[in-house]
Amino acid sequence: MPAHNFPTINSSDNYENLTIRLQKAYNEIVVLTEDEQAQLHAFDFSGKLHLERVRDVFCFTVIPDNAIRTSC
Repeated sequence: MPAHNFPTINSSDNYENLTIRLQKAYNEIVVLTEDEQAQLHAFDFSGKLHLERVRDVFCFTVIPDNAIRTSC
């Protein structure tokens, strides 16, 4: 008898028969115009700092790669 009081773990080999069905994802690419980006960046959140931060992160993530490369 073991010296500890840990519960016994019953193992199963059912995972060996596991199959995962992958479905093809459909992603629509949406692009903001420069005017829309400027409007979003200039939007007044009336001191709601958390919304300003979310906006800033969103704006940074939608900057095209080539714009980042040319601005650095």
